[in-house]
Amino acid sequence: MRRKSMNHQENHVVSPTPEVDEEHFEDIEEVSEPADAPSPGRRASMQRSRLEERSSFVSGRGLTVPANNGPPSSSSSDPPDEPFHTDFLEMPGEEAPLLAKPAKKKKASQLSNDILYGIINAIVGAPTMISFAAIIFQDDLYAPYLGQLAKLAFLASAVHQAIFTLFSTLPFAVGQVQDVGLIFLSAMATSIAHLCEKNGYDPHEALGTSLLTLAISTFIVGVLIILVGYFKLATLTQYVPLSAIGGYLGYVGYFCIAAGVALACDVEIDSFTSWKHLANKAALIKLVPAVASTAALLLTLKHSRNPFVLPAVLVAIPVSFHLVLLATGTTLQQAADAGWLMQPEPPRYFWEIYELYNIKDFKFDGVYFPGMLQQIPKLLALFFVVAFGSSLDVAAIQADSPEPLDYNHELKTVGLSNMVAGLTGAGMTGSYIFSQTIFSMRAGVKTRIHGIIIAVSELVLFLVPISVVQYIPTYFFGSLLILFGVEITLDWLFYSFRKVTRMEFLLLWATYLAIMYTDLERGIGAGIVMATLYFAYSYAQARSLLLTTLLLHLSILRARRMECVRIALENTTLCGIGGSCTEVVAFKVTVRTFTVLPTRSGVLRAVSERKILDLFSSRLAAISLSGYIFFGSSVSISDQVMSVARTLVGQDIAALEAEASSPQEAKARELGLDPLFSPEQRPHTAAAFAAAPRFILLDFRQVHGLDATSAQTFGTLWTMLDRLGVELVITHLDNPDMERLLRAHGVIDDHACACVAPTSPRSPSVDVSLADRAFQTTEEGMQYCEEQFLAVASRHGLCRPASSVLSLEDIISLHGNVVSGDPLDYAAIARVLHQYMREIHYETGDPMIEMGEESNAFYIIEEGSVSVEANFLPDPSTPGSVDHPSNVLARLDSSRWSFTFGPGTVTGAMDFIQRQPRRFRVVARQPSRALCLERAQFDEIANDNPEAMVVLLTVLVRTSVVDAQHVWEYLARNNATSR
Repeated sequence: MRRKSMNHQENHVVSPTPEVDEEHFEDIEEVSEPADAPSPGRRASMQRSRLEERSSFVSGRGLTVPANNGPPSSSSSDPPDEPFHTDFLEMPGEEAPLLAKPAKKKKASQLSNDILYGIINAIVGAPTMISFAAIIFQDDLYAPYLGQLAKLAFLASAVHQAIFTLFSTLPFAVGQVQDVGLIFLSAMATSIAHLCEKNGYDPHEALGTSLLTLAISTFIVGVLIILVGYFKLATLTQYVPLSAIGGYLGYVGYFCIAAGVALACDVEIDSFTSWKHLANKAALIKLVPAVASTAALLLTLKHSRNPFVLPAVLVAIPVSFHLVLLATGTTLQQAADAGWLMQPEPPRYFWEIYELYNIKDFKFDGVYFPGMLQQIPKLLALFFVVAFGSSLDVAAIQADSPEPLDYNHELKTVGLSNMVAGLTGAGMTGSYIFSQTIFSMRAGVKTRIHGIIIAVSELVLFLVPISVVQYIPTYFFGSLLILFGVEITLDWLFYSFRKVTRMEFLLLWATYLAIMYTDLERGIGAGIVMATLYFAYSYAQARSLLLTTLLLHLSILRARRMECVRIALENTTLCGIGGSCTEVVAFKVTVRTFTVLPTRSGVLRAVSERKILDLFSSRLAAISLSGYIFFGSSVSISDQVMSVARTLVGQDIAALEAEASSPQEAKARELGLDPLFSPEQRPHTAAAFAAAPRFILLDFRQVHGLDATSAQTFGTLWTMLDRLGVELVITHLDNPDMERLLRAHGVIDDHACACVAPTSPRSPSVDVSLADRAFQTTEEGMQYCEEQFLAVASRHGLCRPASSVLSLEDIISLHGNVVSGDPLDYAAIARVLHQYMREIHYETGDPMIEMGEESNAFYIIEEGSVSVEANFLPDPSTPGSVDHPSNVLARLDSSRWSFTFGPGTVTGAMDFIQRQPRRFRVVARQPSRALCLERAQFDEIANDNPEAMVVLLTVLVRTSVVDAQHVWEYLARNNATSR
């Protein structure tokens, strides 16, 4: 069960994180890991949890990973252990040589460790190879040759391991015969056996035809996989619905169980009805130790954390069998005659195995070529499953590896190993063994001697003239196959219920049954056809629902935009929004990409914070998805998102330099208005920019549906973005079925969904240690990103620390540059204004302003935050309104506009000045304090203190202008996401 993971990986080239240009920033301080970043242990834990969710079925040889050896973070991993160099400590004299001994000792210790784990992996792999040979050559025609055929399995694994050791970028790589291709290899061998028997060919000729067919097929598969890697076409193997793949792998599980039971009990099981062969005493007696061995192995895998326990159990099972034989006085021949052992074979040298090919003097008279040609459809299917399985293996290794992998290079390595295996006559396809590779990595393997030990051990088993198969009880091999089959079957035919939709789960079972009652090719084809028809039905249903809501959307669009502008202007703030926005839209059917200024969320910021967010704007991009995302479009979406991510990573320094050299910044520095790029502050600015996180925001507002294959692709996308250092933020995930699928595939976890947006300023309630986030609205997601940028800026001294309190004096001082003339005494003006204002305290949820009430006052928020809300949906009960289903209303939150206001906000002033009823509602988001200025006191200020009134009105006019700019940016982005 290396192949139980419901995960695949895209091809991508990991762009290196650009470094700050020393020519422009010479004195950059060393930047430590951001305080809000996940700790290495936290990041490792999250990656392991995703690995278990998305790759749980890749249990390969079932090796248990030591609990204390978690994978390090890609961003904070420790460097590989190197010998401790002490040259700088050496002094003249004879003591210096002693200082070099620790390095030699550590090197010897590393070598011993790698040799030890090479031996462990070899012990685990040997019986598995024999079991795989029994699966491929399960037809009775091949039974007399099984000992020699098992040697070919050892040769194939030795070749695969040698190629991976030589050419893989991973020194701890383990590459062996792969289980997903076994079924097609077995189908080829069985088909040729039946065809040869039908056409009068003897068993030796049938065996030669089978071996030649498998060798040629393995070679061709290798060539095709190399071409896939060379032309970067790995994504083509992922355009198959998960339900079809799941049905096939469910059949693989059943096939392993049936083959294991048949091998252990010495009966033939090739159909449902043939299970009746177990209904005899001899078979049931043999079944008991097989089940017991399976249980022992399963318990070892589930509960043991010691890497030596599994090899010990694997050795103990056959040893205990021979102890029983010794105690009962039973000979090996008697045990073989009773079906407990395979019949002994005379010793044969390895070169004699090639006589099985039945090729004499380069003549192919004993080869049944028509039977070979009939295997071409199976060959094509074999290529697909091996390529797909190899992609899963590489993806699973990448998910746990601290270093990025070149997927196409690794696929070419897989292809090369299959080519060489085919040329040596060992026709068994292979790939990375995920579980053993990760096991070796976590065990600290760092040299290629580990792989050499495995390859040499398997080569020795091939070269020795004695067949070890005849000394190992058949129930031992059967228990291994049963173990493989049970885990694969449970994961795909039962546990997959959590990872697919209800209908896809039915399609998965339908594909499984189609394979069972027809054959592999037709069954998988039927599964693909059924999944395609289901997509067409789901897409048509989603389009129908979309048309139902279209008139509703259009009827409110005009009123919504105009009313939103007016309401936002009526809620002026002493915090400003500035900067320009460049919107880049990729006009695709399902993907629209737009670059978003962080300051375009619904939170209005202070001027100093606005400048910082403008600076960090190049580290945030948003992508709007629309339509029905299915197995045929998800790969393209992932590719486009990765393209945006690589651009996001690559443009950082250029964006910073462009900002620093812009005419606006030059003028601001000349006037002393922008200290970010002053000679004193520039190093801190560069350090903050380098430490700031990167975000890609995926908006699901217009997504009508999502299938399990797409959810799997998004899980892989998360891993790739994480390797690039980009955090994925998901918004508008309103559909519970889509959320369930994304959660099941590790895109979001139980702690990632934020039901309430963080408050402003930066709220301590925001859990910034999470690696991925999901929010109900785009506003909440954007606000989360802004808070992270401002937190980084605060740590680097670019702005004052987050505070939820601003006094009236602080609020006025923020705008000290708007009034020309002599410097103002902010404290004096604040004292004057405070005499006319009334202080009011609000609890969470308390209304400050209700829609429709008279506007007799306006408010200045000093502490806490408030939400200004308006809903422009027509009342469905009103005559003439558009009918629409309630569930559509629940998702159409684009008609409800909400702005968040923090300390410094002036709300209700425009209604107050225009003397009109309130057209919005203001509610406290948290315990808040506000200053209320009523109409009578407003008039008194104008009469008694004109200077204070001038300051107040000037600030109100200024904030009205910048708020208008913010609103138009806000509408532009929401227009982009709602088109």
